[in-house]
Amino acid sequence: METFWAFAGLISLFAFFVFLFKYFKAKKENNPDKPASKYLKRVLICLAVLIVALIATPSKKETEKKEEASTGGTTEIATESENAAEVENEADTENEEHHIYDNAELIDMESDSDTEAPRQRSVIHAASTEVTDDALEDWYFNYIKKNEIENAVIIYTDRDGYGVGYSKPLSFVDSHIYKDTMLNEDYSMEFSGEEKIYIEQDDHLVFAEEETKEYIEAMTELQDEKGSGSETDKEESKEDANEVDPLENAKKMGQWWFSNINWDSVFKYKHTIHYLADYKCIEAPEEFSEYGKYVGIAGADLQNGFGAEFSSHVYIFMDENGVAQHVFYDEADGTSMELPMENITMNF
Repeated sequence: METFWAFAGLISLFAFFVFLFKYFKAKKENNPDKPASKYLKRVLICLAVLIVALIATPSKKETEKKEEASTGGTTEIATESENAAEVENEADTENEEHHIYDNAELIDMESDSDTEAPRQRSVIHAASTEVTDDALEDWYFNYIKKNEIENAVIIYTDRDGYGVGYSKPLSFVDSHIYKDTMLNEDYSMEFSGEEKIYIEQDDHLVFAEEETKEYIEAMTELQDEKGSGSETDKEESKEDANEVDPLENAKKMGQWWFSNINWDSVFKYKHTIHYLADYKCIEAPEEFSEYGKYVGIAGADLQNGFGAEFSSHVYIFMDENGVAQHVFYDEADGTSMELPMENITMNF
């Protein structure tokens, strides 16, 4: 619209001078056929249009003000958009979840057999303050179970020699965790006396208070037994207070497993177990070493789904820390059958 009035003003100005010239010329000639009044009217019309055009066309200062206002508004809108984007990005960063297993790595574990494919252990480094109950539950369900990991450690970065040890199906929190040069720099778990055992229960990872108490009592008793004896034995115990006979440790842990596994839930109603007796623990024979380093054995009286009873044996294969790895039993025909570890539940 501003351009229209500017153009109209220029045309009117040009016409004003043309008709003004003709007006004076006609007045001088005084020709009745071309009266001067005719051109005077046109001069006045052009003058009126020129005045309107001048009023309608903004001045240079007004144009600059409008341009500044327009630019300022656009800049303000752009700045507001940028600020909103920054706030949104900050909110996204704050809402981004952090997991203690974000930087987990998998290492090969030492194999008990030359032919056995190496198993893997998950290794995580985190501050003990990060290993909360919520973080442990997230780690267990969304990392350990989701990826079917059977062995894992969380090394505390702020407590030297401590961490979390996991060997399916139990988690030992605040255990001694150390690199064992005898196991190709793999990690080992050692009794600290500060352990807290966590188990899966009702879709949660919960602290098993009673089992923790029993475990600590059994391990403390074992260490006390190791510390008793002759003066020479006591001196040797002082040199290495944490040294425990691995087989004795496995024997204690085997008793613990046999006492606390809910056997009926393990068999899933295929068999009912009536009696366990004559428990013993030995190093696993070489042909069975792939299942574990030690094996706890107990006689069992079983009853199948048809009510027939038969004598059997139950075998719990354990790793070097006494944690169950595989469970077998003998069928009535003498064949050995493995019980899935995922079926194992505890009596607590």
